[in-house]
Amino acid sequence: MIGAHPADWFGRGRGALRIPAPVTRLLAWILITTGCLLLRPSIWYEFLAAAGLLIIWLVLARPPRSGVFKLLGLGLIFFVPFFILLPWTGRSDQLIDLGGIMTVRSDAWVAPFNVLIRGVFCLLLGYGLIASVEKSEFQQALVRLPLPRVIVVMVHQILRWMGPLIEESTSIGRALALRGGTRGFKTGLRLTRALPAAWLPRVLSRADRVSAAMQVRDYRGELMDPGPWRFQAADAWALALSLLALGGIVVMLCLR
Repeated sequence: MIGAHPADWFGRGRGALRIPAPVTRLLAWILITTGCLLLRPSIWYEFLAAAGLLIIWLVLARPPRSGVFKLLGLGLIFFVPFFILLPWTGRSDQLIDLGGIMTVRSDAWVAPFNVLIRGVFCLLLGYGLIASVEKSEFQQALVRLPLPRVIVVMVHQILRWMGPLIEESTSIGRALALRGGTRGFKTGLRLTRALPAAWLPRVLSRADRVSAAMQVRDYRGELMDPGPWRFQAADAWALALSLLALGGIVVMLCLR
């Protein structure tokens, strides 16, 4: 990974999640995230199950509270706009007639709410994972997964350049705050509006330069050697609990 570790921007974890091997943490995260995606937050007991998984994961990762609140605010900025789709969702009784095809149904909030909760929960689950692994550890875990080589190389390159992209976003935010004389929430709103016009072109330009540099150096997707690894008791407990959580969710969904 080039540049700062993403956890340096939000804080590193200091919990028990750092005990298992990196590949075990990654597999546990995949299982827990899959369970949260299967649950429907619009149903109260499924929402509680997903929230319980998230809380346990964050307790095990122990990231700083400030980082959790930052990611929570970022998730709301990303996913709250889905409620703009309210007039076009829902199939139950008519609630509000906005004229023409724009009719708000009584269950129109369900789809945007599910997207909001799932998106925020997955973002926080990902933060717990990133806060608990180092740069080299994540690369080692990624290589050990039984995935096609092309997918591993793509994910590896995305994570490799995550640091510079975060720095790019931060520099744009500081420039907007300096030129507009605002801070806090107003700066966040201005940054959101500026992303398509300012951030995206700069990222694309940088991606083109990186691609050209990699071609000149004849890069063909070489990956680091993960080295030896022994399956220990902590790995067994982590995988067993993650599989148990996912199995419990599947059983609950089959019995509903």
